[in-house]
Amino acid sequence: MLCSLSRVSNVFGAGLSFLLAMAILISQSGCRAQNCEQNSNCGLTRDLFSHKLEPPVDENRDNSTIFTVILDRLLDGYDNRLRPGLGADTVTEVETDIYVTSFGPVSDTDMEYTIDVFFRQSWSDERLKFVGPIKTLPLNNLLASKIWTPDTFFHNGKKSVAHNMTTPNKLLRLRDNGTLLYTMRLTIHAECPMQLEDFPMDVHACPLKFGSYAYTKSEVSYVWMNGKERSVEVAKDGSRLNQYDLMGHEADTQLIKSSTGDYVVMTTHFHLKRKIGYFVIQTYLPCIMTVILSQVSFWLNRESVPARTVFEKGTCGTVQESKQHLQYCRDNIYAEYCQRSRPSNHCQKCSCTCQSSSSRRKSSRM
Repeated sequence: MLCSLSRVSNVFGAGLSFLLAMAILISQSGCRAQNCEQNSNCGLTRDLFSHKLEPPVDENRDNSTIFTVILDRLLDGYDNRLRPGLGADTVTEVETDIYVTSFGPVSDTDMEYTIDVFFRQSWSDERLKFVGPIKTLPLNNLLASKIWTPDTFFHNGKKSVAHNMTTPNKLLRLRDNGTLLYTMRLTIHAECPMQLEDFPMDVHACPLKFGSYAYTKSEVSYVWMNGKERSVEVAKDGSRLNQYDLMGHEADTQLIKSSTGDYVVMTTHFHLKRKIGYFVIQTYLPCIMTVILSQVSFWLNRESVPARTVFEKGTCGTVQESKQHLQYCRDNIYAEYCQRSRPSNHCQKCSCTCQSSSSRRKSSRM
């Protein structure tokens, strides 16, 4: 009996121990699950707050920063005193293009003309190659002073003006392969040799010549950007001429030899033809009418003295005015020709002749 009771108590104690162990395990797993849920919620909350605190991403700001780094890297150690390809013994090729926005006026006395152009130059510089998000990088004109640019000048230019209102009218673009495009707006006063023997039915070819000032053909070479036929373009409403018609233009390339070397010179000839209509109305028709009027007096009666007198006075006055106008034009043209192609003593004689003729005109008018 005692043995059976001891067995029952042992079985009952083992069962209680098992139930107690199961309860402890269940409680520990619940605590762990709750802790994990709380930790996950806290992590989610931290993610949300951290996402809200991050600043927004500005792509334009990132690109500008990249471009700034690229430009700083390109200009670091760059020497704008040296032309591209100097160490490799290669010729720097400069492509040129001209767009004429305004042509004229043309001065016969000064033998010059005025032209307003967009002057374009393009060349390659291996030192300016870059890798970036875009292939063409538009740059400010201030960068032109920090890189090498061609020393182009106009051979027959008397005066050239680079427009600076409201900012310098210049354009600079850099491609990822190191090719640069440099454009500027210029107003040029250039010489135009004129042969006035056929006046007023004369034709002229006014040249525009430009090239490098210091670099010879073995260092810098100029070529037309789109060929000789399409590299020079004149705007449709670009002619500002009163006495001439712009008949066309012709581009060419020359080689000039001097004591310092051989230089490539780009040349464009603008062909002009004088308008004869102005002189027909101002000179030829008045002279023809004067001759006709002078002949009418022969058909009048001899006794009509007042009528004959009126015709004679009118004819003489018209002839005198026409003579003074033609004399004034001839004196100006002759004096200009004399000063350009005669010695100084002969020019003084010409100037004295012109001054005396002008004084005679003034005295006759008085």
